[in-house]
Amino acid sequence: MQNYFHMQALLLKWHKHHVLCSIEQIRNASTNLLFSFNFETSYPLFKVFFPLVRRGFVEFCGDGKYQITKPTILYYKKEQVSVGLNLLNEQKRIIETQFEIINIDNFEVIRFKSELNKIKLFCKISNCEYSEPNVPEILSNFPKISDIVEKFERASITSSGEYYDVKKHRWKKNKNQTTGVFRLSDDAQKFYLRTKKEDLQIPDYKINPEARPISECFQAAIDNFDFLYYDKENKVLTVKDINIPILIDRVLRMASLPNAIGVKEENRKTIYENISLSAVKQLSRIFETQVKIEA
Repeated sequence: MQNYFHMQALLLKWHKHHVLCSIEQIRNASTNLLFSFNFETSYPLFKVFFPLVRRGFVEFCGDGKYQITKPTILYYKKEQVSVGLNLLNEQKRIIETQFEIINIDNFEVIRFKSELNKIKLFCKISNCEYSEPNVPEILSNFPKISDIVEKFERASITSSGEYYDVKKHRWKKNKNQTTGVFRLSDDAQKFYLRTKKEDLQIPDYKINPEARPISECFQAAIDNFDFLYYDKENKVLTVKDINIPILIDRVLRMASLPNAIGVKEENRKTIYENISLSAVKQLSRIFETQVKIEA
């Protein structure tokens, strides 16, 4: 698996300079980065840009545009550790002089020791967002995947086409398949989700970047394809062979942020540490599928 971290860090610096960018601008910048490092330039958004969205540095703001997220401090009471994302230079300077720094990574995420009252005061004075992440509680506010899919626009497909294999990540013709992510041709710009009840049009990623991952997870649940695995003893969650929705990914990453390498990304696999059983139960509800639990 190729390592795109350096290019992602460079794109983040570029995005911070421009603040608000269209998806076309971002695609061009991502392609240029891949080319400059002699990497294959296919799928530049998924290799370089969308990982930044999933890590919480950038957010969708409608009409195919993205912006840098506000400077934020996440506080972890148990560890007495704060994690700063997208902090301004002046905010970082104050932190470096007033708190005990643990580390600063390539994405300029700063981790430091802090007491609750002091970090709250800092956020108030420096106009910085403050949050104490509670992953199970946040996930409890997410609707079920099927409830979201039901709101997609209805469609009517009469011709044959190709279904998407969510496990192998490729399109294929399969006369025996009757449900799943579907397209009419290999150059199609529109994608559909065929359910047991009806055909639905998947919103374009410029309108809703979550629509495609949601559709693939919906299909995986229907096909009884296992993609969630939980090590109960070590509190480690593994997602295999599928892209889960961006916002859920971002929430799960919050649990591991005090540790610089708390989330490991391997080939078609993402591993999250410090995930509680209550969070896993919420994932089972959201995706309407069983999580494989190792005692």
